[in-house]
Amino acid sequence: ILVADTAGKNAPVLIVSTQIMVKANELLCREDLSLAEIAEQLNTHAHNLPIRMSVCAAAIYEVDLMTNDMTYVHAGIDYLHLLRDNKVKELHIGGPQFGYEEYVTYKTGKVTLKPGDILNNATDGFNGATGPDGLTYENTKKFEDSVGIKAFMEEYSTRDPLTRPPFIEALEKELKDFHGVSTIYKDDICMVTLEFHTPEQMKAAEEAKASASKEDDTKNKKD
Repeated sequence: ILVADTAGKNAPVLIVSTQIMVKANELLCREDLSLAEIAEQLNTHAHNLPIRMSVCAAAIYEVDLMTNDMTYVHAGIDYLHLLRDNKVKELHIGGPQFGYEEYVTYKTGKVTLKPGDILNNATDGFNGATGPDGLTYENTKKFEDSVGIKAFMEEYSTRDPLTRPPFIEALEKELKDFHGVSTIYKDDICMVTLEFHTPEQMKAAEEAKASASKEDDTKNKKD
């Protein structure tokens, strides 16, 4: 479960996030509850916390490693994308952020993961980050018909899989290069990435990295 982008500042945010995660740990241990039912109970719990505007975005996942089926509930996370075969699909099955209304019905989405899939979550602080010229990342980053994080994911998919950096590292570097290190982010940014690989793919990637490192060492010695 991912809990992020809680409304408010400082201590109240920490209290809300902690209370929701404690409740989530309790509910996730119950095998009689579906992910949608867990989301509905977490929403009610958040709404009834004795803190004004105890609202937060969240996403819940369950992966069956025997079938590679991933069941998920989207609860207001702004950007939930699946990168597959150089195409990006938005996953928005679920419902609103936790806490706005006391009783909400959530829906469950399902996708079968394939080797090479990349699932990425990011709060709106990423696309809303501004560069030195004052323009936001979403209004600046473009790739074919996509903008913002979706555009970056599609551009990343065109890079050589054996030499490109891990997705989360590339995404972090992308934001730092765009935003600059001297300015302050206007909003918090949370990113969580899941990359799905077979053992054979992971072994091939490690061998390729080891080979590239060996070539670099040889070249440095010659230099």
